[in-house]
Amino acid sequence: MASFMGTEAAIAYSSGYAANLSTISTLTGRHDIVITDRLSHASIVDGCMLSQAEFVRFKHNDLADLAKILEKAGSNYKGKLVVVDAVYSMDGDLCPLPDLLQLCRDHRAWLLVDEAHSLGVLGETGRGILEYYGITADQPGLILSGSLSKTIPAVGGYIAGKANLINFLKHSARAFVFSAALPPAAVAAAKTAFEVMEEETWRLEAVRRNIRRFIEGLHALGYNTLNTKSCVIPIIIGQPEPTLSLTCALHDDGMFVSPILPPAVPAGTCRLRANVTSAHTGDDIDFALGLLERHGQRMGIIA
Repeated sequence: MASFMGTEAAIAYSSGYAANLSTISTLTGRHDIVITDRLSHASIVDGCMLSQAEFVRFKHNDLADLAKILEKAGSNYKGKLVVVDAVYSMDGDLCPLPDLLQLCRDHRAWLLVDEAHSLGVLGETGRGILEYYGITADQPGLILSGSLSKTIPAVGGYIAGKANLINFLKHSARAFVFSAALPPAAVAAAKTAFEVMEEETWRLEAVRRNIRRFIEGLHALGYNTLNTKSCVIPIIIGQPEPTLSLTCALHDDGMFVSPILPPAVPAGTCRLRANVTSAHTGDDIDFALGLLERHGQRMGIIA
């Protein structure tokens, strides 16, 4: 994992949730401040609360709001940690990583970036948010976390970064020290998946082609997909009832999507959460678009 992401070392946890929960709560405590985006994943939020550090959220991707919080924090805390998602799990948009790194440097804060939905999708060779922005992994205070159950089809999570950080976590992170190791079969599957990503580059080209085809088709039908730039594609419906009705109709006709309702997303933004992979064919994409057109028109969701 460290080799693939260009870091000095890495550590594997039993899940991505455990990686975030344990790492954040291990690195910060009652004399620190931890700051996260309002749309950050639940594992990040729970890790912040478990840490007993001062916990503050900033407006989604709002660097001015984050700057105000960091300025107010000043030197009042022993340590400062900012935590964001590389790709936000419900909206599919990206964090402004270069500006976040500069802001954290200016205020002597660490930055933890969760790559759960960017690894294998973003960047020229699929190495994630750093490659997407042309940034090397040796940035001071930068930590990467991620999942081994998304693009990597196994189970587990990871933290990647400086060797001294990883060594500290191996001896201090409770979810690593006091939890069982990953099953050998899962480790083998994850290792092989990284090798496949390196060797079969056509998969990256295929997933991007499918993402474009699906999003362009949704827009042509009149659906709103927010500002997604990933394979996480939100199809905004609005209210719970039509969202659930459309989900059931799609399931009945052979298309799997997940309905997302409050409190996972704000009221009035209920959605279908679709995911596109490199394994989908053009016919698969067209089949899905056809169902969304037929049922969306029948239910009055689109014109």
